[in-house]
Amino acid sequence: MPGIDIILSGFTRQATPTPRIEGKTMILQSGAKGMQLGRLNLQLLPGREGQWTARSSARGGEARVFDWTLVPLNTSLPDHPALSVLLERHREQLRARNLAEQASTPPPVTTPAYVGAAACGRCHPAQLRQWAASKHARALAALERKRQELNPECIPCHVTGYRDSGGFRLGQKSGVDMGNVQCEACHGFGREHRAKGKIRGTVAESICRRCHGVENSPTFKYEPYLKMLGDHTARYFARRTVTTPRGRSIDDFARSRPSSNICILADS
Repeated sequence: MPGIDIILSGFTRQATPTPRIEGKTMILQSGAKGMQLGRLNLQLLPGREGQWTARSSARGGEARVFDWTLVPLNTSLPDHPALSVLLERHREQLRARNLAEQASTPPPVTTPAYVGAAACGRCHPAQLRQWAASKHARALAALERKRQELNPECIPCHVTGYRDSGGFRLGQKSGVDMGNVQCEACHGFGREHRAKGKIRGTVAESICRRCHGVENSPTFKYEPYLKMLGDHTARYFARRTVTTPRGRSIDDFARSRPSSNICILADS
């Protein structure tokens, strides 16, 4: 459609670090969830038309010059006082609604698949101690500090098995407490493990990314975050640092000897 110079879009999960330009129209998006502020500076030339050109590469007088940046809305920027009042009102309404819904929904009658971290720790005491010292063990408290512990958009990544059979339930009074990110959130159902079923010994990055996505965890890097979990990830790093007698990594050695009978174990 001709005659539109700039489109500043509303709610969308797609941000544009570099503006999208269609014909003579510039389209700008700052993303979703109030995570970024879009800042646009313009230099307009009255009576002249031309293509939009970024300030760093502007040439001549016909171009309409712009400078577009995305500013992270992190803790370095204070909240707007009026919006803070509205947000707090929304949180209270959300808490009341979710507590009412939870009270009216009976728990499933199926056999629970989850056994809880304490049960895992009977055979893996060292790993249980390491987990207890990690941020995963305090994930629900992190929501409580922000008064988001009843927000259904946040809860699934701060507890284990939300709304699954035997998993975390709001206001739960009995059964195994599945609050926080426990062993089974990453390794799979403990009941299957005890029955010699499937369990993930090593957690692949794709499992972590279910919660540590770009929106929720923009600083996430797989190996550095694994190291934060401590000793029970040592098996993964030991596998990554195996060297041949020549002092070369096993991956490098395998590439140089494609005909060798070398078994490389996948992360998953």
